[in-house]
Amino acid sequence: MFNIGRDYIQRLRKNKNQLYKDLKPKDRICKIVTDHILPNLGINGFKFIKSRMQLERTLGDFKQVIWFRTSIKNYRDEVVNFEIHLKVENEDYQKHCINKYNYPKPSFISEHVEYLKQWNQEYCEGWYRLQLDDNIKIAERITENITSCVNTYLDVNSSFDKSLEYRLNEFNNLDYFGLLIIPDLLILSELTNNKKVQKTILEAYENWKQTDEGIKDVNEGADIFDTIDNIKKLL
Repeated sequence: MFNIGRDYIQRLRKNKNQLYKDLKPKDRICKIVTDHILPNLGINGFKFIKSRMQLERTLGDFKQVIWFRTSIKNYRDEVVNFEIHLKVENEDYQKHCINKYNYPKPSFISEHVEYLKQWNQEYCEGWYRLQLDDNIKIAERITENITSCVNTYLDVNSSFDKSLEYRLNEFNNLDYFGLLIIPDLLILSELTNNKKVQKTILEAYENWKQTDEGIKDVNEGADIFDTIDNIKKLL
């Protein structure tokens, strides 16, 4: 039977490499990023911005971001946890969403790595826990994951055309109806003048609303329906 206390002790005993334990949690995480992740990426252009806890690089009009979000519960060397989000930002897209559709977008696309299929979840339980697991192995696994996801997530979402293709593929492969993806699919299809995708998504949306699940969700009045209907009118 699984025992949380026993598992905790076993992880502590196996944890051979505790790096920079004398540093405060945020500084310790920064040091691991700058000394054990960034130099080993083998990818040009990324810089670590300590004030934002982010690796960043610019690709054309797009900014790629790897955000190391620290836990508010971090304490000395006893709790040193962080999670990772991947993001792509594009100011023109965000302005277009607001100015034409009144649709606020804090980023072009973003995802917690826990929900990325291509991210190897070893050592990741939503949070990475430096106090419990081998710090060098954590850094190595994160480095491998970033290297992989730059190609499969960040780069493919640093172009309107490629991002539309990526999101459409995600939409088609969900095991539920992806309402939350529809606004960006419609806006990107407009920006890329892809009438075929636009028509496909609108037809899928209208057909789904006639299903039992769709009727139930529409009657519950979630804000996403107003968002989609407003974008439809302004396309």
